[in-house]
Amino acid sequence: FFLFSPVTKMLPQRPHESSTDVISHLADLLCQEPLPRELEITILPFPEDDEIDASSFIKDGVHLGIHAPHVPLLASKIRSAYTNYRRTIICLQDNTHDEGGQETPDCILNKYMDCISCLLLLCPDHATAWADRRRILQKRQRKSQHVSPNNHVVLSFWNDEMRYLNLLFTQHSKAPNAWGHRKWVFRQILLMFQSSRFDDSVSEQGATNLLQWCTPELALCSVIAEKYPKNYYAWTYRGIIMRAIVQGMDAKKDEDREELLSFLQTEMDFILSWLPCHVSDHSAAHYGGEVAALLLLHENIANQKIETRDKILYSSCQLIDKFPSHEVVWIWRRIYFRVLFDFYYDDQIDSREEAIRRIDAFLKSEISFAQTFMEDKSEHLINVKNRELQWQRYFATVYIIWILRYSLQHCKKLDAADGASFQEEWTLLVKKYSEQLVLLFSCVDRDGPSVPKFCFETISCNLSMTMK
Repeated sequence: FFLFSPVTKMLPQRPHESSTDVISHLADLLCQEPLPRELEITILPFPEDDEIDASSFIKDGVHLGIHAPHVPLLASKIRSAYTNYRRTIICLQDNTHDEGGQETPDCILNKYMDCISCLLLLCPDHATAWADRRRILQKRQRKSQHVSPNNHVVLSFWNDEMRYLNLLFTQHSKAPNAWGHRKWVFRQILLMFQSSRFDDSVSEQGATNLLQWCTPELALCSVIAEKYPKNYYAWTYRGIIMRAIVQGMDAKKDEDREELLSFLQTEMDFILSWLPCHVSDHSAAHYGGEVAALLLLHENIANQKIETRDKILYSSCQLIDKFPSHEVVWIWRRIYFRVLFDFYYDDQIDSREEAIRRIDAFLKSEISFAQTFMEDKSEHLINVKNRELQWQRYFATVYIIWILRYSLQHCKKLDAADGASFQEEWTLLVKKYSEQLVLLFSCVDRDGPSVPKFCFETISCNLSMTMK
């Protein structure tokens, strides 16, 4: 951005700046209006200069740039200043404890906070700095609540912290400690929404306000996952938000359940549209499994559950049909198989015979579906490259073995939990499909191009474990 746009604000060159001056200049840029929303560490249009004391920052509108060649020395200088501030505050706290004096002056804490803000822009996984930042935030929160007990003021305080994290994530989207701090801030906000200190108008609509507050957070997760693919931390954070919303709304009255179902359905539709465009995103598939399980759990009408089940199954079939050699689409099928398996064993089943009938039909349909990707004459294999053909056969076979092993394991769990003897029926069922799988692969040339050798060895190993 900074290489192709006119620079409207640039700090003047200062040949002998101290670390305090560098921190002061960067902290001022973080507070200047308009507040920065984009951080970029890149090559800035500065003259060649190895002096780290020279200004290394540019702010143009909402864009903040840091000169990449200066980052190592900048980080070293700011880290040294951070260590000095930390030692000073620890000494002051020790003296305060011994002498019974006042707490650390706000002016020192403010400078310390500015130093931490600057350091984390360069070193986003500095765990000690994040811990110190949380302690300062808690102290500021207590003071703000003492001055103004209005929780809207406190919410604004936490929103400012979220804005800082939004800026940081534009450059460091996969920093674990930064995401851990965001989860911590979210928990503070969640506790505030659940607090009885809210006034009446807020208390009556606490969950609704939480949903409104979380909507931009969900959007942020989508933007980060799109801009920085396969972002495990973004999807994990989205799952935390989703579960908090469900927990908060589930405690409401029955007439408000439609709002919860609408939210879960929206999330499910989002995942079903996301996966076809991001067929390698494992984290999105696991998040979709959580949403599907909660949606089926909270739908009370049988027709709604059947409609949701058929919708997701159809989407999964379309996904595998289009990308049969991608592992994630098969993992998504596994995840949803597990969700449906639990769904078939809900409390509406009156007898184990009915349970066996349901799961027998479900297993037959799933195995039949997977086998179509292992036959040369299947319409699914038209215009598929040989390498992709080998992988889709491998994934389809592993899927069949997985659902058989999961069925047997689930049977043992039910046997221990409910005291019902499913063991004999399920063992026969697993053996039946295992024998079918053995017959299928007895016709396969192990040394030929149909299935890679390492794939067949993996299949044989898994199959022998299944037979046991």
